[in-house]
Amino acid sequence: VGRGEPQRGCTSIKSMVSSQELAENSKGGKGTESQHSRAATKPCFPFFPLPSLRKGLEIWQEKEWMGSTNAVPGKKGVVAVQLMRTVLAPVLLAPWQGNKQDLTPFFPLSGIAGKPGPSGLPGMPGRSVGVGYTLVKHSQSEQIPPCPVGMNKLWEGYSLLYVEGQEKAHNQDLGFAGSCLPRFSTMPFIYCNINEVCYYASRNDKSYWLSTTAPIPMMPVSSFQIPQYISRCSVCEAPSQAVAVHSQDITIPQCPEGWRSLWIGYSFLMHTAAGAEGGGQSLVSPGSCLEDFRATPFIECNGARGTCHYFANKYSFWLTTVEQTQQFVELPLSETLKAGQLRTRVGRCQVCMKNL
Repeated sequence: VGRGEPQRGCTSIKSMVSSQELAENSKGGKGTESQHSRAATKPCFPFFPLPSLRKGLEIWQEKEWMGSTNAVPGKKGVVAVQLMRTVLAPVLLAPWQGNKQDLTPFFPLSGIAGKPGPSGLPGMPGRSVGVGYTLVKHSQSEQIPPCPVGMNKLWEGYSLLYVEGQEKAHNQDLGFAGSCLPRFSTMPFIYCNINEVCYYASRNDKSYWLSTTAPIPMMPVSSFQIPQYISRCSVCEAPSQAVAVHSQDITIPQCPEGWRSLWIGYSFLMHTAAGAEGGGQSLVSPGSCLEDFRATPFIECNGARGTCHYFANKYSFWLTTVEQTQQFVELPLSETLKAGQLRTRVGRCQVCMKNL
């Protein structure tokens, strides 16, 4: 049988069903068919690619339509046709399930569109394109600083400036999240040697912390007296990178166009302590712009003794004011500033963030 050619001696399913419905209507719905009439009107199956599959259906057709001599109501034929299409077809035509277009010539009838399916589960929460930046804010007080408006707090802690071990200092940029330790200790580290032995608080190592504006004590403080001298900090999730802008003047600099202000302060440059060791701040980092100015903005803690104090060999360095007409003079004018005059020569700064 060729593609699209009906088989000889058979009747199309559509014609056969129509004939059965006409016969039933003419006989009041109780029409019957003899074995001879059913043989003459056996249904034609469309062309199948595999001869064995086509032959199997022809055999099934002969048994289903010729195997009984009893009269069968006309509607039974329609049920058989529907059964063939809905039950047997998916099994016999399983090899063609991958391509729905291959099934179209075999079973051209289409069903009624189904009802819409249930709603799916909610999707994952959306994320901002700017997530991933961190901003550290130091209060220089006992109070935990709040994050700027629109930012989430990641953690809070204590403001670590730098540590000293083996008489060598390792600095922490106050604008980076590493300068905000969740827990405080006068000795926050141990040291280990090549013999796989580690020691803790067994020698004169030190840690330095950003301090508060509390009055300088007369004697070293220890235990529960220490917290009032240690600055608190918060690490915040920022939508964009924050930068410090310095005026080198007593006037507060403006943020670039399209940027917003986070806080204003004083331009903190570097620091030194015992053994001429110390560190500094990158002037683009928010850590170089401290909100409060004091001549000694940090406190030294001795790990072995567990005490903290302001010692005489602690120095802080700040950007100073530079007059426009004094940029290229031969010799800077020497000055000595005392209490009450200090802020007149300390440069101002502002921390800015780009608006998104």
